[in-house]
Amino acid sequence: MYQSIIRDDEQNIVTLDHMTHHLQNSRWFKITYYHKGQAREVTRYGIWDSKCRAWQTKNKDIAICYQQVDDNGNHEGYRTATGITHIQGKPAWLDS
Repeated sequence: MYQSIIRDDEQNIVTLDHMTHHLQNSRWFKITYYHKGQAREVTRYGIWDSKCRAWQTKNKDIAICYQQVDDNGNHEGYRTATGITHIQGKPAWLDS
């Protein structure tokens, strides 16, 4: 069984709180994980809102509940991802 490990760009392991903070402050993010129903790895786009959360499962894997969006930013409902292999946030808009 695959267990997710959160690492930053320099390959340092980071905490769930650190990752959650970055996702909360992103406009959107791209997440790649193993989709059990499709028996393959998939990449999806998501946004973080007040209903989203990240936690460690009893199997020591990382789970993320997120709001999935399509290519146009339309909401497609909430999903839960485990077996995460990559996640990358798009920085929030800069105030100018």
